[in-house]
Amino acid sequence: MDRTGKIVVGVSFVLLAVWMWWMNQTYSASRAASGSAGLRTNLPAVAPSGTPAVPLAASTQRMAPPASEEKMILENPEFLFTVTSHGGGVKEIALKGYPEGIPCGPNKRFISTNLLAINRNGFAPAFALDKGLDEDGAYGLTRTATGIRAEKATTSGLRIVKDFTLGSNHQFVVTARIENITKQVVALPVQSWEIGTATPMNSHDVADMMGVMWFDGSKSRDVVGWVSVPGFLCVPTKPLLEMDAKANGLAVWGAIHNQFFAMVTVPDSAATNVTAQSIPLPPPSALQLAEDPQAIRQPMGVRTLMHFGSTNLAPGQGVERKFQVYAGPKRYVTLQRLEPKLDEVMGFASIFPGATFFAKLLLLCLNGLNNLGLSYGWCIVVLTALIKAIFWPLTAMSTRSAKRMAEVQPQLNALKEKYKDNPTKQQKMMMEFMREKKINPAVGCLPMLIQIPVFFGLFTMLRSAIELRGSSFLWMCDLSSPDTLFVIPYLHIPFNLMPVFYIITIMWQSHLTPMSPQMDPAQQKMMRYMPLMFVMVIYNYSCGLSLYWTLQNLLTILQTKLTNSTPKPMVIPAPVKRR
Repeated sequence: MDRTGKIVVGVSFVLLAVWMWWMNQTYSASRAASGSAGLRTNLPAVAPSGTPAVPLAASTQRMAPPASEEKMILENPEFLFTVTSHGGGVKEIALKGYPEGIPCGPNKRFISTNLLAINRNGFAPAFALDKGLDEDGAYGLTRTATGIRAEKATTSGLRIVKDFTLGSNHQFVVTARIENITKQVVALPVQSWEIGTATPMNSHDVADMMGVMWFDGSKSRDVVGWVSVPGFLCVPTKPLLEMDAKANGLAVWGAIHNQFFAMVTVPDSAATNVTAQSIPLPPPSALQLAEDPQAIRQPMGVRTLMHFGSTNLAPGQGVERKFQVYAGPKRYVTLQRLEPKLDEVMGFASIFPGATFFAKLLLLCLNGLNNLGLSYGWCIVVLTALIKAIFWPLTAMSTRSAKRMAEVQPQLNALKEKYKDNPTKQQKMMMEFMREKKINPAVGCLPMLIQIPVFFGLFTMLRSAIELRGSSFLWMCDLSSPDTLFVIPYLHIPFNLMPVFYIITIMWQSHLTPMSPQMDPAQQKMMRYMPLMFVMVIYNYSCGLSLYWTLQNLLTILQTKLTNSTPKPMVIPAPVKRR
């Protein structure tokens, strides 16, 4: 590396340290501000579909339930399932076999005896009714032959019964009935059912992949951006506060999710719309912050509801809804078997055609290699090598094309100078010259265009593959999180090693790759050092992704060296014809 390169690299690492410190301060302040911002406690009501017969006087605010809370727990090999009398819904679903955090990194920063739980510290129990339809929300709980029943009668003449039954493969069923027990027709208003609160996985989860999703039978919509994260030019983004997805009665299912876990609710009839609202979660205590300064100061959650239209109930008549629910890991091999298209919650959708297909294919390949006995770290190594081998001919073609372009640059410059006063002829002569030399400029771009769907497919797959959670490789104790070796004193900046290897290899690769001869020297130098900007993007990504990119760079360096060292074929001059 020349002197300029060393100076640029040195300055870049200094700027990286300053940037990380600044982002740590700014990001924490932004999260605290978004947590303390005034939020509406009630989402907009949906207009009723009919004229009420005898309208219920439902308040827009839930009355406070009695202080005493009764809890009942259902248990199977997959769940610890807690139902509460406050709201008559699911308080939390603890997932057996999935710890809240992976003991990893400096001082084992994720040590926790808790199981990971869905809807823990949520705004309300899942499958509670909103807008005061059940008045104070105080239910009586009883055990049944198949599960737990929550039941209450309201002063307005409604009887509400909810039955919770556990199934297999992280599924359960909720059957809810609202019955008119008066002697007159009652106008039942819009029913707004809580389907849970999306929450971070643990105290270190920045929750940038936490969100709400809904499916209309053909296409899924994923709404993320509920927390402030570094955006364009590393300026923290403004988080979403609420969402109202007007599905026009086509919301086949709604889901809350974070990076690796989801709860998908499938009602027996589609909902009219899905709404969500950002809410602050309980912050860590002073003692917890003293023990773990890297904990998120103000965690946020996303309260989510599904809404169903109003109706009239005759005396003794009721309306019944059945919810099929999946609550567990975002594991593709399980979700792909569940209808209607629950695998959409994996988040593999991409703007690039084919990327979704490759994400699924590459995940199946990753699991297939693991089934052969390889650890997931070695699976990434082998998968990277296989992808590189498949695209080796295309990359070699691109490298040879760039090399030939560099060799004929003096002749191209001469043509530019000769026809500088006639741009049309200049372009024509240059094209004829390249055609004569059998050089196609598009060849250099074609391999990149072909690899884009594979690259983005692999990126989304490795980012959301729960298989990597807790998997170790070399010094990396969790491939799904950054490989933090220590925290830089006073700056409170984590030192992650894999991104450093990535930036070294990408800089090495950029100095070996021939630049387009049509660029001026200033542009060439800028292009060579542009990869340094990416370290700010990938620094806090999972080390599994950094491992893939680093290996990809090393294999590209190897291929470039082999291609450049291949001797040119000897050209035998044609014999001169004598006249």
